[in-house]
Amino acid sequence: MSIDGIGRGFCSTIGMEVEFLPETPPLFHRCDANDDGNADLSDVIAILNRLFRGGRLVSCIAAADCNDDGKQDLSDAVFLFSYRFIGGDAPPAPYPDYGHDPTGEPFPCESYLSCP
Repeated sequence: MSIDGIGRGFCSTIGMEVEFLPETPPLFHRCDANDDGNADLSDVIAILNRLFRGGRLVSCIAAADCNDDGKQDLSDAVFLFSYRFIGGDAPPAPYPDYGHDPTGEPFPCESYLSCP
């Protein structure tokens, strides 16, 4: 058997146990629906485009749930627009920093490329 190109000898695999750990979802930034590292007007447009024009599905759907209500709907775009332009509430965590959703997001986050 070879591990990292180095030969390793094993006498037996009887009784060997393998533990599979759950996959950790990537860190993300709430309201960054277009995965460019910012939560801004382009994300409002990305959310609206997805909802009403069948635009591309983002790889981290959890990032597009701006108000963290567990739904993908118009309220996410309105929430972000309100925050950015008329002094509404800031998005819930993980915002403004990158992280995991502390409330147990029901949406997948398969990949998020903008996380440093």
